[in-house]
Amino acid sequence: MADYYSIITNRGKELEAEALASGRLIVLTHFVVGDSNGKQVRPDPAQIRLINETYRGDIAELVVSPEQSTQLMAKIVLPTGIGGFTVREVGLMTDAGDLYAVANCPSIDKPVGGVSVNMQFRLAVSDTSNITLNVATGDGLFLRIDQNLKEIKSRGAEAQKTSRESIGVLDGTTQQRGLVQLSSSVNSTSETQAATPAAVKIVMDNANARLAKDRNGADIPNVALFLQNLGLGETINRAADALQKSQNGGDIP
Repeated sequence: MADYYSIITNRGKELEAEALASGRLIVLTHFVVGDSNGKQVRPDPAQIRLINETYRGDIAELVVSPEQSTQLMAKIVLPTGIGGFTVREVGLMTDAGDLYAVANCPSIDKPVGGVSVNMQFRLAVSDTSNITLNVATGDGLFLRIDQNLKEIKSRGAEAQKTSRESIGVLDGTTQQRGLVQLSSSVNSTSETQAATPAAVKIVMDNANARLAKDRNGADIPNVALFLQNLGLGETINRAADALQKSQNGGDIP
């Protein structure tokens, strides 16, 4: 057996069984660290507390390991303002104060002040394919036994929508933030899709190519061609060749 490892306590296993039976959440909110009274010890599943707790704080992050699908990783931060002890034991606590998991670790000195210390608590579980981790309210990390994400995906759009709503990921609208589909259409009237840069460029190019109404034709690049397209070219030519009344015949060739 490895010298340093983590285990789920007997109480933690009881909570998992209750969660499977009732659907209630296991809420992991805090971590605890201790010095185990100055000696190295092995985790005991019968533990309900650390041997000698020296500090507890909020869990910074809890995720499934990308390397091992049967392992959870908890990020633990010991801030600069605390210290004066050596860490040899670590635990994860529920919101009800139950010691869910416990681990031992190599001695880590935490002096007062100085720098913060980041630790990673790795916890092996029997099966994470049925575990979904949700951050629901910001007050804690919610560990729920549920169907895995692949099963939810295979059940179709409605199941996916329900899953997103349960973790607070909603469709975006003009009234609320959320997920939206991108679109490159420039003639859509949808209020649930967002324009891509390509669509915006088409609109801007079109706008830049338009004549300004208040210029009254002064910004026409080729006036002669414009008049020709209007069928007025011959009329202009005839007008240019016409005799001027004010010349009283003086302009007759």
